[in-house]
Parts: sequence; structure tokens; C-alpha cells
Amino acid sequence: MQLISLLLSSEVIAEESILCLQKALTHLREIWELIGIPEDQRLQRTQVVHKHIKDLLDMMIAEEESLKERLIKSIGNCQKELAVLCSELRVEPFQEEGEPTILQLEKDLRTQVELMRKQKKERKRELKLLTEQDQELCEVLCVPHYDIDSDSVPSLEELNQFRKHLATLRETKASRREEFVSIKRQIILCMEELDHTPDTSFERDVVCEDEEAFCLSLENIAALQKLLQQLEMRKSQNEAVCEGLRAQIRELWDRLQIPEEEREAVAMVMTGSKAKVKKALQLEVDRLEELKMQNMKRVIEAIRVELAKYWDQCFYSQEQRQAFAAYYDEDYTESLLQAHDAEVVRLRNYYEVHKELFDGVQKWEESWRLFLEFELNTTTMSNATANSSIRPAFGGTVYRSPVSRLPPSGSKEEHGHAEPPCYHGEPWEGAGKLWGAGGLHRLSSKPGLQGLLSKGPARGFQP
Repeated sequence: MQLISLLLSSEVIAEESILCLQKALTHLREIWELIGIPEDQRLQRTQVVHKHIKDLLDMMIAEEESLKERLIKSIGNCQKELAVLCSELRVEPFQEEGEPTILQLEKDLRTQVELMRKQKKERKRELKLLTEQDQELCEVLCVPHYDIDSDSVPSLEELNQFRKHLATLRETKASRREEFVSIKRQIILCMEELDHTPDTSFERDVVCEDEEAFCLSLENIAALQKLLQQLEMRKSQNEAVCEGLRAQIRELWDRLQIPEEEREAVAMVMTGSKAKVKKALQLEVDRLEELKMQNMKRVIEAIRVELAKYWDQCFYSQEQRQAFAAYYDEDYTESLLQAHDAEVVRLRNYYEVHKELFDGVQKWEESWRLFLEFELNTTTMSNATANSSIRPAFGGTVYRSPVSRLPPSGSKEEHGHAEPPCYHGEPWEGAGKLWGAGGLHRLSSKPGLQGLLSKGPARGFQP
């Protein structure tokens, strides 16, 4: 309907134009008659008007033809450019719907070209931005650049993959940065603890350089971890040395009977494991060693007290005690001190290896002594023994022999070259016979148990 209406309007305008031209010619003729222009001149003038109108219309037609040609040429150019843009942007070719006029087709194509030019520009701009970000992250992480053609127009999928890749790199950077900062903090603490000054270019880069300038490559992170391990190992070694020096100092204090106030003054600088603390501890050890040499007799006597304690705890027989002849030597020399030092170390280790067994025997002896005290007031020992077990009158409790306390197969006594435990000079396995049927009478003759009743009341009864 709209098209029909437009056609009718166009016909009406054409008829009006013709009518207007006729009126104009009629008016001109009237004017010429009034003026008195001859007929031949009227004809000439009419021809001039006709020529003028024809030239004007021809000029208008030529202009419109030129417009049509420009539109057709623009359509061709737009179609070519659209084909290139669609190929570059990797989208479907543009398809015009319906059968548009030349003017509408040119307008639609030109609009589409402008839109796709904008898309191309945006993609190229984003690709440049992403490439710059990738270059920055790759330099920090020391990884290869993302493989993408920077000269071509990327597709939407390629841009999306590029963004995901950069997001992964950012997460990696954040993770490595956090690890770097944590390791750096620990390295600085270790260096301060060790009084260590960075002496390599890598150590100076770690400690002194700006954190943002440090390359977070896997190789550098591994080198950081290795450096930290080395420093922590040195720190652990220092701590072990310092702890050994402190133990040596405490032992020398006890042996030399150093006054408490003098100990407290030194103890204030004995904490930690820094180099200056280690040096101070070593100086104190050297001083005490020198003092020990000056007080040889008192030190050896203190060690002998410690030896006697371990002999009792390890159930040493008199023969075993007398086997250490240096204990009875009155010539207080450095070699005698060394012999005592070695023996007390041996006994200490021996006791620690079999401590559980010795503690169990000690508890059993206390219970056995309590039983003997009770039995002397009730009946004879021979009536109290039966089948390797003793049933005292109180509570009907059964006292098992300490043989049952032997460590099971595969215990630490069976490993290495640890000295096997003995009970008053007899191997522990053989000592089990003392606890068999009737063995308690033989046991009562052993030096270790002959004094049980003379030790006084038991500290507690532990069935």
C-alpha cells in the first residue's frame, strides 16, 4: 500500500510539473503579446525556454546517473572489503535479506563495513594489550611467550584462550611470589641467626634487591629452597653444637660445684645459637676446662659419685665395680680424668639403652622387699614360693618374676652392638633361673638381694 501511495504521489507531482510548465509558457506568450514581440521572435524565445528546460533536466538526469554509478561502485567496494574483513575476523559472510534498493544496499553494506572495522580494531587493540601483559609476566616467570600471530586478527576463541593463559600466569606469579616472600623471610632470619652476610650475587639478589625485580623462575625458586636448606642445616648444626656446649657447661658446673649466682650470670647469654652465643659458650667451656684441670681431684670425685649412682641403677655387682680399677686410683692426673669421663659416658649410654628394663627391676625389688618384710612377720620364705610366683597374704596378689619384663624379640637390645644387660654380674637371660621354682632361696644369697631388707622400708607397694 505504501508503494502504491508513493507511485500515485509521483504521478501527481509529474502532472503538476507539466501543468506548471504549460502555465509558465502561456504566461510568457501573454507577456510577449503585450510587449508586441513579433511571432517569429516569440517562436525563438519559446525554443530558448525549451532548450533551457531540457538542459536543466539533462543535467539533473546526469547527476542522478552519476549518483547511481557511485552507489554501485561503493557497493562493490564494500562487498570486497566485507569479504576481507569476514575472512580476517573469521565470521560468516554478510548476507542482505530480501531485495533491497541500490541506496538501501549501499547503506547496509557501508554500515556493516564500519561495524566490522570497529571489531577488527578492538581485537587488534586487545591483542596488543594481552601481548604486553604476556611479555611482562613471561619476563618475571622466565617462561616462553604465548604462541600467537600478532600480525593477524585473532578470533574470539583465540582471545579467550589468551585471557585464560594470562590468568594462569597471574596465579602462578602470585603463588611463586608468596613462596618467594616466605622463603626470603626465612633466609633472612637464618642469616641473622648465623650472623651471615650475603657473599654471592644470588644471595644479594634475594636479600637486598627489590622483590618485584626478582625473577620467579622455577630454577630460582629451587635455588632459593636449596639455599634455605643449606642455611637451616648450618643453623641446626650450630644449635646442636651450642646445645652440646651447654650440656658440657652444665656438667662442668656440677663437677666443679660452681656457685648458683655465677651460673645465673653466664646463663643469661647462653640462650640461642647465634655465632656470638656459640663463641661465648665455647669461651665458657674453655674456662671451665681450665678450671677443671686446676681442680682435678674434686672433679674426679664428683664423677665417681655419678659412677656409683649408675652402678646402682644398672645393678652392677661388686666384681663389675672393681673391674674399673681407675675408680680406686689416688693419682689424680689428666689421664685418670679422661678414663673416668669415658667410663661415665659408657655407663650413661648403657643405662639409657636398658632404662625400661632396669626401672622395672627396681620396682620389682621394692615390691619384693615389701613382701619379705611382711613375710618375716607371718611365715617362712620357703612356704611362700610356688611355681615361680609368690602369693603374699595381702590381697592374694601374684608377683611375677622380672623375667617377664624382658623386652620382646626385635627390641633395641638385639640391634647394633649395645652391651647386653646384666643383673649383679650375670647375663639377664641366665638370671631368669634365679626366679624359677626354688630359685628365690638361691637369689636370697645374691649380694644384690642380701641387702634388700637392710635398705629400710619400701617407698611404696606396687604389685
